[in-house]
Amino acid sequence: MIPKLTAAVTDIRSIGAAVAGAGADGICAINTMPSLFGIDLKTLQPLPEIGGATSYGGYSGPGIKPIALRAVSELQRDPGLPVMACGGISSGFDAAEFLLLGAPVVQVCTEVMLKGFGVIDRMQHELMEFMGWHGYTGLKDFIGACRDSVTSFSELDAEYRVMPRINPERCICCGACVLSCRDGGYQALASGENGISVNTSACSGCSLCAQVCPEGAVRMERV
Repeated sequence: MIPKLTAAVTDIRSIGAAVAGAGADGICAINTMPSLFGIDLKTLQPLPEIGGATSYGGYSGPGIKPIALRAVSELQRDPGLPVMACGGISSGFDAAEFLLLGAPVVQVCTEVMLKGFGVIDRMQHELMEFMGWHGYTGLKDFIGACRDSVTSFSELDAEYRVMPRINPERCICCGACVLSCRDGGYQALASGENGISVNTSACSGCSLCAQVCPEGAVRMERV
């Protein structure tokens, strides 16, 4: 018996403990996330419109993968039953992330619905490619390898600092990093004749600049 849990709760671990106490053999996580698709601004009808009305549904696909990763990570620790991972897995590389967290098996649904069963062959090749990067010969070589790398925020090293390093060969001076740092960060980046400069005294190492760079020119390095 492997109950499937939703992540639309305050603490998925408490529900995991309840099903473990009831004798479950494992846990499947996660289900789709409750959502409302949208409103057509021209017709003022909800989407999907069914006789002038709509209802709430389940949101799936790549957008819920970070939520699923968190849930699988938490359930692997408590209650510790085997977790069948699902939610946003659309590539073999996605699958590898869940396996690294300790899930012994993964599920795929939405990607098959969108692109057919042929995606499985691609995902297998991608998983093999990942294994080749590290010299793994079987799943047992890496299942759970990153399980203990996730901890609570309070246990992180408060003295650990990173700073952006900009690769001038990749930077196209589009200004995306400067804009995001100015309006959503710490105003630590500036654009000049010599490219992008970093004010290290103002930078907090939030990595927003690296996230928005379209060319992968910003790398966060420890200082």
